Amino acid sequence: MLDPGETAILQMELTNSGYVESEFSGQGTIGPNKFSVGPISVPALTTILVRKELIVFESGIQKGNLDGHAFQIEIRRAKETNFEVSNLSVSPTNAKKDQLISVTATLSNSLAVLGKDEITLKVDGMIISSES
Repeated sequence: MLDPGETAILQMELTNSGYVESEFSGQGTIGPNKFSVGPISVPALTTILVRKELIVFESGIQKGNLDGHAFQIEIRRAKETNFEVSNLSVSPTNAKKDQLISVTATLSNSLAVLGKDEITLKVDGMIISSES
């Protein structure tokens, strides 16, 4: 069981039973999210171990699939948070078109929380910046 935002490691073996090197590329899903693996070169007559790191924020049992192979990851339910924003500053206060604007603030959470938090700045619904 993982905390929200904690790295999950999907581990698999790839076997090439042919006599020439081959390449593997896979597409997968975990919950509503898509991911890809590869391309990975696999030498002839060889089995290699492949690890893929996934980060999931949605709590509960998240079902996944990679090229027809099912798996699941269980994510703990995040605890309640209490975010406080202070020292908010926007500079310059009057900007012209295409002028760079700096926004700074201090963000704190007074409650314990599992996993990692991510802060996203949006302007008119468009993601401008994201930090964790």
